[in-house]
Amino acid sequence: MKTTNEIKKWCKTKLGLTVKGNTSSGRGQWQCFRVPPDKNNNFGSMAPLKYSLPMFPPEFTQMCIRIVYPNSPELHKQTTVNNIDARHVDMLPHEWEQAIAEWDRTHP
Repeated sequence: MKTTNEIKKWCKTKLGLTVKGNTSSGRGQWQCFRVPPDKNNNFGSMAPLKYSLPMFPPEFTQMCIRIVYPNSPELHKQTTVNNIDARHVDMLPHEWEQAIAEWDRTHP
């Protein structure tokens, strides 16, 4: 299992993203990474958050969806599902391992 810091460094070097992340302490140990919103957002208002940092690439989110939902081909062309979108990717450790290996193999 890759540590939170290892995945953050991988996102920075391979995807060009500065992400915040954590690994849950529960039984599943979900590893959750997100692109932080701009610091000057008006928190507490109903205005949507603003993001100026790059997001997860659509090709990466599609690949993650294929890994997490292998038996749901109707989802494989989407770039957004419950736990994966342009702003955050939440997966189990073995799914992150597979996603990193596949991305590194197809994007040297």
